[in-house]
Amino acid sequence: MSQKMDKPILMVHLDMYGDGECRHQIESMVHELDLRDNVTIHGNQPNEIVREAMEQSDIFLFTSDRY
Repeated sequence: MSQKMDKPILMVHLDMYGDGECRHQIESMVHELDLRDNVTIHGNQPNEIVREAMEQSDIFLFTSDRY
């Protein structure tokens, strides 16, 4: 039961790196909620690309279920 979201008041862009079992579900939600201009799913990338993205970001979240 997703609803299309209104355009955000703040200009925010989410860059997602990595793959996981929820990737296809997340891609579907991004499409369904018309967030393609606000979310980019990069998938697995070399460490150097991820490191560069981390250094250029204003906010960085590291989420993983690997310990």
